[in-house]
Formats: sequence, structure tokens, C-alpha cells
Amino acid sequence: MSDANAGEVLNELLRSAHDSADGYRQGMSLARNPAFQTLFRDRAEEREALVQAIEAEVKSFGADPAQEGTMSGEVNRLVTLGRNALARDSDKGLIADLVRRGALVIRNFEAVSNDSSAPEQARKAAADALEKLTAGQRELEGLGEQFR
Repeated sequence: MSDANAGEVLNELLRSAHDSADGYRQGMSLARNPAFQTLFRDRAEEREALVQAIEAEVKSFGADPAQEGTMSGEVNRLVTLGRNALARDSDKGLIADLVRRGALVIRNFEAVSNDSSAPEQARKAAADALEKLTAGQRELEGLGEQFR
């Protein structure tokens, strides 16, 4: 496996990590509940740390790190804005969107982690991140249950 291929796969993870950080920053700015604002800020900071760790891995292969997320992530941010505008006084839709978006990020990391043809460093980076990603996802899903 070439260094260029390893950098490409790691950059895909990096784009997903950017999407996650961006989503939590957006959640922090849109949340009405101060406890959610704090939680989303903390999650955004965790995801920024993940971004930095993956950037370092990408650079170790001589590749330029991706500086932003995916087009899909941008579309998700727009959908969240629209739903949030309709929600008025509730964070229910915001939580649901963050749960949905988090599941997409986790699927991307799981796909790399389980892909035996992916570079070892990318599989390891994905596997290492999955524990925090899934713990955060379970917590968000629990928040969503409060609205049912």
C-alpha cells in the first residue's frame, strides 16, 4: 500500500471528523437548552482533537490534510438549520439531526476500521476513534429519548 493511498484513506476519515466537529459546533450555536450547548461544545472540542490527530497521521504520509468536511456534511448542516427554524422552542429536531449525522460518521469510521485492504494506519486511526464516537452517539441517543 502506497503512502499516497494511506494519505487518501486518512483524508476521508479527516473529512468525516470535520463533519462531526462542524455538526457539534452548529448544535452548540442552535441549542436552546444551556446544558445541550455545553455538551455540544465539549463534543466539538473532542472532535477537533480527533481532527488534529488525523491531520498529523495524514502529514506523516507526506499528504496535505483535508481542510474541510464533505458535501454531504454541508447538506446536513443546511437541513439542520431548516428543521431548527421550524422547531421554535424545542431542541428535539436538533438532537435527532445530530444523532443521524453521528451515525453517518460512525459508519465511515467503521468501514475503514473493518476494511482489510485499507492501510494499517488508517484502520488503526479509525478503530481508535470509534470508542469515543460511539460513546458520544449513545449519549445523544439518550437525549433524544427525553423527547419521546
